[in-house]
Amino acid sequence: MRRPKIAAPVPDNSNAAALASMVAFLGTPADQASCKQKVQKAKKTRGNTTAAQRQQHLADIEARIARQDWSGTNATTLVALYWVCHVKVYGVPPLELDTSEAWRRATMLAGGLVKKQFEGDYHTAIKWMRWVWTREQRREEYRRNNPSGGTRIGWLWMFGRATLVTDWRAERIRKGA
Repeated sequence: MRRPKIAAPVPDNSNAAALASMVAFLGTPADQASCKQKVQKAKKTRGNTTAAQRQQHLADIEARIARQDWSGTNATTLVALYWVCHVKVYGVPPLELDTSEAWRRATMLAGGLVKKQFEGDYHTAIKWMRWVWTREQRREEYRRNNPSGGTRIGWLWMFGRATLVTDWRAERIRKGA
């Protein structure tokens, strides 16, 4: 393993030169503020594009549900289906997926889950998601009728862990499927 090189201490008489060098490299505070505003503006622009793409995916999911056509399903489709099911069951959108970074992470996890747990078969993953959300809808109805706490299914729980897949497989064995 390589050891990091330790920089030689800077003599006290070069503080002014070091400060001038740093200001030249980083700019003045006004320059930094201007740069920060440009970065924030760029993030907003990217976010709007992602929001538009997300809306397109959600519209596509609604059409797929109506047609019961799951051909060409991919990880993004699963994340959009998660969003639609979340809104249907809980009555609120999953705001933790409202950023492009979170959406990207959820998509990566969904793809990995399908690859590892369903051997790349997205149609089986759709059946699994239907089972998960049907069961969760029954549970949520019970929670509303009997005021009790409960947790909701977050995207990390849905796609990041195999717990729900194991539950689904155990249920299938119980029913002899």
